[in-house]
Amino acid sequence: MSTERQIIQFTCAAHFLTHFFELLLPSVTMFLYRDLKASIPDLEISTVLEVGTMMYLLYGLLALVWGPIADRFGAKLALGLGMIFAGIGYIIAGAATGIPQLWIAFAFVGIGIAAYHPAGIGLISKTIRERGRALGINGVWGTLGIASAPFVGGIGGFYFGWRALFVTVGIFGLIAGTIMFCVKGREARDVERTTVDALPSGTAVNCFLVICLSMCLSGIVYRGNMLVLPIHFEENIGAIIAWLNQQSWFGIETITGKDGKEKTLGATMLLTGAYLIAIPGQRIAGRIADRYDLRWSYLFFYGLSLPGLLGLAMFSGFPVIIAAGAFVLFGIGMQPIENSLVARLTPPRWRSTFFAIKFVLVLGLSFVAVYIVGYTMERWNTAAVYWVLSALMVGVVAIISLVIFISRDISVHQRQA
Repeated sequence: MSTERQIIQFTCAAHFLTHFFELLLPSVTMFLYRDLKASIPDLEISTVLEVGTMMYLLYGLLALVWGPIADRFGAKLALGLGMIFAGIGYIIAGAATGIPQLWIAFAFVGIGIAAYHPAGIGLISKTIRERGRALGINGVWGTLGIASAPFVGGIGGFYFGWRALFVTVGIFGLIAGTIMFCVKGREARDVERTTVDALPSGTAVNCFLVICLSMCLSGIVYRGNMLVLPIHFEENIGAIIAWLNQQSWFGIETITGKDGKEKTLGATMLLTGAYLIAIPGQRIAGRIADRYDLRWSYLFFYGLSLPGLLGLAMFSGFPVIIAAGAFVLFGIGMQPIENSLVARLTPPRWRSTFFAIKFVLVLGLSFVAVYIVGYTMERWNTAAVYWVLSALMVGVVAIISLVIFISRDISVHQRQA
C-alpha cells in the first residue's frame, strides 16, 4: 500500500465490513426473538438484546490490543485477521441452538471487528495529506456498512431466516479477510503527511483527556441508538408500513404479517434510508475538518444532533423518520471531525495506539447501553430511552464546551503541507 489511493480503498472496504458486521445483529433482533421464543416461552426481548454484550465490550476493549499490533506489524495484518475472526463468529452464530452459544459467537465477532478503528483510522491519519477529506470518504463507506446491515438483515431474515443469513455473512468474512492478506504493497508506518503547527504539550494532553470524557458519553448514545432505533421504528410507524405495503413497487404486498415479520421488514427498510442520511454529513464534516477549528466544529455537529434525539423521544409516526435523519446526519456525520481532532492531539508514531484508547472509550464502555436500553424499555418504552440518550448528549455538549474553554488561547486547526 504505497499510494494514498490504495490506502483509502483498502480502509474503506474494511470500514464498510466492520460496521456491517457490528450492526447486523441489532437489525435481526426481532426475527431472532420471535424464532427463539417459540422454544423459550418466557424469553424477554432484553435477553436477546444482551446477546451482543460481549461483542460490544470486546469491540472497544480489544482496540488496545489491535492498535499496538497495527503499529508494530502493519494494518494489513490486523485488518485481515479481524475479518477472519468476525467471519468465524457469524458461522458459529448461524449454528447456535440457544442463547449461550450466541454469546460465544458474538464474542468472536467483537474480537474481529475491534481491529478496524485503531488500525484503519490510524493508517489514514498518518499517511493521507488531506486527512479530513480522506476521513470523510472513509466515513461514507462506514455509513454504507451501517445502512446495509438493516437492509440485508431485513431481506435475509425475512426470506431466508437468521441462521442462513449469519452463515452466509460468516463465509463472506472469511473470504474478505483472506483477500486483505493478499493486498500487495508496503505500509509507511511512521510518516505524518499532514503538517500542523505544534500545540503546547500540556494543552494537547488536557484537551485529549477531557475529550475522552465526552467520547465515553457519546459512545453510549451511539450504541443505545443503534440498539433501540429498529424497535422504535417498528413501534411508531405502523401507518407508514401499512402505506408501503399498499404500494406494488415495495414488493411485499402479499405478506400477511401475522407473526409480526411484516413490520420488522418494513422498519429495517426505512432504517436503511435513515442511516444513509449520514453520508452527506460525513462528506461535509470531512471538508469542515480541513478548514475550520476542530473544537468548534465538533461542538457544532454534536449540538445539532440533540434536536434529533429529542424528536425521537417526543414524536411518533412520520416525524420519527425526520428526527432519526436529523440525529444521524450530525451525530454520526461528525466522525471525521472527531477523528481529526484526536489525530491533531496525538503523535504519529503511536497514532494507532491512541486511536485504540479512543475506541475503547467510544465502543468498549458503550456496552452499558445494552442494560440502559433493556432496563428502560422494560419499565417504560422506547421513547423513554431517547430521553435518557438526550440527557447524555447534553453532557457531551457541555464537556466539549469545557474543552474550548481550557484551550481558549489557541486555535486547533489542521493545515495541509
